[in-house]
Amino acid sequence: MFMAYEIHILSTTGTTGNASAISLEEWESFCANDPSLRLETEVVAMNPKTGVTITISGLASAVWSSPQTQQEYRFDYRQGEGNSSSLWRKNRG
Repeated sequence: MFMAYEIHILSTTGTTGNASAISLEEWESFCANDPSLRLETEVVAMNPKTGVTITISGLASAVWSSPQTQQEYRFDYRQGEGNSSSLWRKNRG
């Protein structure tokens, strides 16, 4: 079973607490300085029904593995109406 939700990582400045999207450079720096995250610029997956391999390049994704369950979770940097990261569970079965 897959469940999806979004986590929004924003930067706040000053005492007003106004939030703004983080830059790609801030995201890459955050990931590079956190040993629990692994940066990826390409994702490869196979469609289990057709066997077709799908490759998506040019991403600024990070993978985090839960120390308790060993499940992998992907965070994708997307810039648009704010900085959002989608989190999903990778089926390891």
